[in-house]
Amino acid sequence: MPAPPPSPATPWWWARPVLALAVILVAAPFAWPDIPALTDNPGHMGRYRIALDLATSEHLRHFYSFEWMLIPNLGADLLVIPLAWLLGLETATKVMVMATASLTLLGFLWVAREAHGHIPPTWLFAAPLILGYPFQYG
Repeated sequence: MPAPPPSPATPWWWARPVLALAVILVAAPFAWPDIPALTDNPGHMGRYRIALDLATSEHLRHFYSFEWMLIPNLGADLLVIPLAWLLGLETATKVMVMATASLTLLGFLWVAREAHGHIPPTWLFAAPLILGYPFQYG
């Protein structure tokens, strides 16, 4: 059964400024520390550093090799490596973590809109879960 059409008075939680503010706020906890405090972040940053410096470091080449292949869980590498050349590794990693949190909320909102025909107010309860256990522990 299709959802009823929205009433003429749009609820505040549908307002684009509210949604845009939420997308920005979900990334805010990662803006202050130099390195985002995620448990798997040091491992990712180590892999990024090896990928960046492997061609110029004889010591790294002695212990590591690097083969590019598409693995869905590691797709951020495709963006972090070029960003690291421009911004530095720590900043590029921070940008990627912030983008991941924001895009996850956008995904929540999109799925809710597609499933219900509108964005229900329950998104306000789901949004903080982005920063919870699954995001922290991978």
